[in-house]
Amino acid sequence: MIGRCIACNEKSGGRDIVSIDHLTRRTFKLFRCVSCQIAWLDVPADLDVGAYYPQAYCGGKGYRFHPAIELLVRLFRKARARFVLRYWKRKPGRILDVG
Repeated sequence: MIGRCIACNEKSGGRDIVSIDHLTRRTFKLFRCVSCQIAWLDVPADLDVGAYYPQAYCGGKGYRFHPAIELLVRLFRKARARFVLRYWKRKPGRILDVG
């Protein structure tokens, strides 16, 4: 159980769900707010995210796709962020896009 929801800041906290990564057998804790129903992963501070991606994932040149495709991906993400922010009732801010 946590203190406050990261989305709605409701003090009711949330339910925790333990999940085991099938590749590394490491356990992760997921939280779901009982008020707004958003769920998020509690990422351990010592997590090496790079261990989950092979070296070829980014193509070795600092980008994953051809630069023209990278530009289209960035434009699509910006448009999607604007769409989400239009319906979000709070002040504009940042969006974390987790693929």
